[in-house]
Amino acid sequence: MPIKYDAIISGLGPAGSAAAYELASKGLKVLAIDKAKFPRYKACGGSVSKKVDKILKFDFSDVVEDTTNGAVFSYKSKRHLFVQHDSPIASMVMRDRFDNLLVNMAKKAGADIIDNTKIMGVKDDVQNIVVETEKGSFQARVLIAADGASSSIAREFFDIDSKACSVTIESEVTAPKERLEQIKGRLMIDFGNIPYGYAWIFPKKDCFSVGIAGVNSKLSKGIKEYFAEFVRTQDMLKGLEIKNQRGWTIPEFFGNKKRISNKRILLVGDAAHLADPFIGEGIYYAIRSGQIAADAVINGIYNDDFRAYEADIEKEIYPELTAAQKLADMVYLHPKAWYSMLESEPLLIKRYYDVVIGKSNYKEFVREIMENSRIKVLCMIIKGWLKGSLSNCKLKIGN
Repeated sequence: MPIKYDAIISGLGPAGSAAAYELASKGLKVLAIDKAKFPRYKACGGSVSKKVDKILKFDFSDVVEDTTNGAVFSYKSKRHLFVQHDSPIASMVMRDRFDNLLVNMAKKAGADIIDNTKIMGVKDDVQNIVVETEKGSFQARVLIAADGASSSIAREFFDIDSKACSVTIESEVTAPKERLEQIKGRLMIDFGNIPYGYAWIFPKKDCFSVGIAGVNSKLSKGIKEYFAEFVRTQDMLKGLEIKNQRGWTIPEFFGNKKRISNKRILLVGDAAHLADPFIGEGIYYAIRSGQIAADAVINGIYNDDFRAYEADIEKEIYPELTAAQKLADMVYLHPKAWYSMLESEPLLIKRYYDVVIGKSNYKEFVREIMENSRIKVLCMIIKGWLKGSLSNCKLKIGN
């Protein structure tokens, strides 16, 4: 007979671990399963926005490798622009250590953890969820699917296409201390080297995280080619060995075009395609959606009703990601024009930092942009360049 839990969680990234921690902390019987053995390496830039500090209920400073107060922006590796904020905007982490901390916190809260174990199948038998694994069968009232952008559960139960994504490649580049000191406390972000995306160099304790990301459908060549071209333009990377390049995908934001829950299955994080369409940041939305899912389970477990989850996601997260999508369309469709405007008005970058730290939000930021007189002129210029695109421009950047 399968072992009975209140909730089973598939996947122990930030979304799954956050959900497990919240549920176990409230006394529910929770099982979390992951196919990897922890700690495990996770390809990722490793920039954790400071607004994460406001939602995590425990300290993670022991795994922070650098704290950034600003960023050096560039366009096609030239025209460098450094803008600093009054307070830290992000923490740099290695995902193996960060994710392992989250798993351990869930375990300390009382969650049962099974890693290095594949889920072979999921069955919704109306009254319960049955999860078949290499180590046996487990039964629960509800399943929280946190199995990433290529989620098999999202495909099987919600018909979500994992190919709707941006593609990313990254390398952790070991560097001497004097080079690391050059960008300590700051990010490097470049626009224009890849269609509908950006490249980066992030500081870590002993290395640079170097990567590039772009929307898969808009690339005219392989992501590795864009990555190699970007690396060749960076003086601080000259002579360093670029090895162990790893790729991953950032899911496209669907909004309410796709369901992310049914009676007994809730999708969270990348499995629900809850990633920032502008910068691809997924850690905050993974953690927050895991917490929202946990609240829905805690409040609905006794009457067997978890419908509050999707309604709460639509209320809190969808408006933000919808506004971020508008910003992404504005910036990435015309990166050169937008970069020129940022050079003339760097204050806009500081206002964006307020979004990153949670002092403001995307809706307010996009509204401020649309009220900016220079942006109105720029939009008129773009409309002039693209004859017949007036209605399209209004569609993308209107209310």
